[in-house]
Amino acid sequence: MSKALDPISTTILAIIKVILDDNGSWQWNLRLVGASSAFFFLVHLRLLKNAYGVPWWGLSHALISGIGAMAVCYLDFFASEKITGIQEPLRAAQCYPPLTSLHRILPAIVMGFAVVDCLEARKHGLDYIVHGVVTFSVMLFFTEMGRPQIVAPFIILETSTIFLNLVHATFFEERGSTIMQLLFALSFTTVRIILFPSLHANMTVKLFQNPNNGCDSDYFKWFVLVFGLIYNCLNGFWFYKIIRKMKRKLIDGTERIHERIQNRDKSE
Repeated sequence: MSKALDPISTTILAIIKVILDDNGSWQWNLRLVGASSAFFFLVHLRLLKNAYGVPWWGLSHALISGIGAMAVCYLDFFASEKITGIQEPLRAAQCYPPLTSLHRILPAIVMGFAVVDCLEARKHGLDYIVHGVVTFSVMLFFTEMGRPQIVAPFIILETSTIFLNLVHATFFEERGSTIMQLLFALSFTTVRIILFPSLHANMTVKLFQNPNNGCDSDYFKWFVLVFGLIYNCLNGFWFYKIIRKMKRKLIDGTERIHERIQNRDKSE
């Protein structure tokens, strides 16, 4: 029996009901959701491209997946036990169905985006292609296994990409671009370096503690473990590059300030 929910959980569930549940989202074919998602983002890419310095197709994906994943994580943390009597991710590890229809379709949406990402990545190099292929493969695996709720919380990684897509926006002044870079670095650190490892570790432990859950193959938990470790390593690598870039910019900015002071002193 469900207990009283906090106002945020109630609001999230009401929005999910209006947008998804009332439109039959529990019965949607996830492959079709992925294909529709790919078409949606491809239209964004072809029509808007990088207008005003913003990759609108990437920004729309980051907003949909990032905000969606925040809603998923919030419900998992604060509402799952009140709704079902079992706390996530233990509930997912024990093979119960997705907590909400959002948990069910979000990985399929990201899977569709990954297809377009792979097409666009051809212009940017092998590492971008690999990123798109890996994302598509991971989302496809969990979707086809009928276990999208396992990976849905991990999509919160995309929240940092919201700010990354706005870094080069031409409608911002230099200060606005700097603010976007700082927000990207802060959100990257929060969700990719702190939150994601915690989510992954918690999910993996619960899967290993429930090896005979009746729905997963023996290799399933090992796949979850390995793919999460790979993502953690990649996040660590990019975090190292972000720190180096910020350090370099800080040094360059300090040098420019010193030059201005010296030039001012000479002119006086």
